[in-house]
Amino acid sequence: MAEFTTQPVQPAVLWVPCSTSRYFKRSTHARYGSKIPLLSDFADEGLSDGYVVRIEGYRASPRGMSGASILHRCLLGVFDFIFRHALVANDATLLEIARKLAQLSQYHSRTSRSPTRIYLVIDNIERLVEYGGEEVLECLAVIVAASPTIHLVASVDHHRSALMGNILETFAFLNIPVHTRLDYTRELMAFNGRALPAWTGLGGGRGEGCTAYGGAGLAVVLKSLTPNHLNLLKHLALLLLDTSEPDGTVPFDTLLKVTKRKAIASNHVKLKSLLTELIDHRVVIQRRAPTTGAQTYHMPYGKKQIEVISQGDFDSVDKV
Repeated sequence: MAEFTTQPVQPAVLWVPCSTSRYFKRSTHARYGSKIPLLSDFADEGLSDGYVVRIEGYRASPRGMSGASILHRCLLGVFDFIFRHALVANDATLLEIARKLAQLSQYHSRTSRSPTRIYLVIDNIERLVEYGGEEVLECLAVIVAASPTIHLVASVDHHRSALMGNILETFAFLNIPVHTRLDYTRELMAFNGRALPAWTGLGGGRGEGCTAYGGAGLAVVLKSLTPNHLNLLKHLALLLLDTSEPDGTVPFDTLLKVTKRKAIASNHVKLKSLLTELIDHRVVIQRRAPTTGAQTYHMPYGKKQIEVISQGDFDSVDKV
């Protein structure tokens, strides 16, 4: 589960790495939000009128690069690839770079009929802030407030969104919560009528092959998961089809043996981490055995859907 956070008064966008490109081909999947593929498709199709600067906020950590360092490197890239005529020192502070960008943005907005648009797409902005501090916030605030041609879009993982405090309100972001399955479909329908948008890659749009109401909910969620999550889901489905448990669930120990053998999760901690993401998306449901109290797992779908998942045909899961 994650949130797409966009700036309302200007065209907005989404997230991540330390690079700049005219039309980038990759986007939103992350350690927590697992929305990288969706954000990538969105940026590919929706942000073609300018430069997209991808900022991998999820890479910020106390042991690696700080959020300030990541943002600093990315913003310097704007000068290297976009504003080549403008000079900025490599040792300039984040605030100095932000002010310079704001000045250039204002100048181009006044003097050009079609000023260069720049989209800062930040994946897991809460990580960038957590390991970047006030310096990151002040820099982003200057860019958001004073740059008419620079637009900010970010994903916020709900697990860590509390770290942002009231920052989202302070920046006057438009928050678009993206939950799982039904809630996600409802959100899409509210913005797009009875068809999913084309960037979902699931037959969206209002033309031929559009997705009618009620379709592609689970497929959209599965599309946002990592290959490792999908592999775990596939083998859980196989176990569910063959389970001998009276309640139709799979015990944790049984699942761990399979994931170790298939090199999906080498220990119970890694398996728990993968399962937490799937549970959060409500793709997997966790229970406790009434007699032993052991953790067991199942999927809240019909047998035909579970069979399709067990075959790894995730795009067809909503067609059965």
